Amino acid sequence: MIRMAQSNLKKKYKEFSIWLAEHYKINDLNLDNSVITYTFYFKDHRRRDFDNLMLTPKLINDGFVEAKTFKDDCGEYLKLEFNPFQFDKLNPRVEMLLEW
Repeated sequence: MIRMAQSNLKKKYKEFSIWLAEHYKINDLNLDNSVITYTFYFKDHRRRDFDNLMLTPKLINDGFVEAKTFKDDCGEYLKLEFNPFQFDKLNPRVEMLLEW
C-alpha cells in the first residue's frame, strides 16, 4: 500500500515537472551547469524537519531530467541551494529559481 502511494506521488511530481518545463519552455535544454534555489513558504511557524522536505526537490528534479531540462541531476551538472524557511500565511508554496 505505501509503495503504491509513493509510486503515485512520484508519477504526479514527474508529470508536473514535465508540464512545468514545457510551460516555461525550458525543456530540451540539456543544461549541464545550473543552480536551482528552493524556497519553502509555510502558513505557520510550526517546527519542521528540513530533511522531510527533500523528497519534493528530488521528484521535481527527476522530472526535469526526463523533460531534458538538465543533462542529469547529479552534483556535477546541477547544484541545489535552499533558503531558510519562509512564512506566508495566505500563500504557502515552494518557489524554485533556476539559473544557468
